[in-house]
Amino acid sequence: TRVYSADTEALDKNSPDYISRFTLLEGRFPQNPNECLIEANTPDEYGIGDTITLCSGDSETDTADILKNDTFTVTGKISWVKYVDFERGTTTIGNGSIGSYLVVPDEAFAYEYYTDVYITYKNTMDMDSFEKKYQDFIDNKSDELEKLCDTIHSKRINEIETEISDAQKEFEDGKAEYDDSVKEYDSSISDAEKEINEA
Repeated sequence: TRVYSADTEALDKNSPDYISRFTLLEGRFPQNPNECLIEANTPDEYGIGDTITLCSGDSETDTADILKNDTFTVTGKISWVKYVDFERGTTTIGNGSIGSYLVVPDEAFAYEYYTDVYITYKNTMDMDSFEKKYQDFIDNKSDELEKLCDTIHSKRINEIETEISDAQKEFEDGKAEYDDSVKEYDSSISDAEKEINEA
């Protein structure tokens, strides 16, 4: 199962700016971080009100590194234009095939950043996505996006390096403070022993 996040409040308010919308077929949108939506084609053993517990499927990956909690209550069933057939994509774990998808509120994820971005262009609204004109337009925009992604990637690397540097400095400052405390303690013990010996 692949897990996606969504701004469920914007979905519930039917915001016109929301890209790649889900269609709620049954139930309601999640209102809490421990609630989720499942696709309508999810096997029949799962329904509204049921709880689903997720695991990473990879012994090297802890679910807690990805999600703030691993158990969710199903509040609704949806369809999504991203998946127009029964193919759900591939994965490097399990049998290599994704069987279904699940949607949780943004705040359910432990990540500090997004891993997927959906974009739409106003100039393409009247274009047929199967025409060459549309593909040429998207190809040109893809070059721009790749450059933008490189910029964002570099910025993110710099942020991580800064975080590491700040953490290292904090560690070194703490260690120096600890070492000074040990020296002060040893000195006070030494002075006390000297006073006892001279008494």
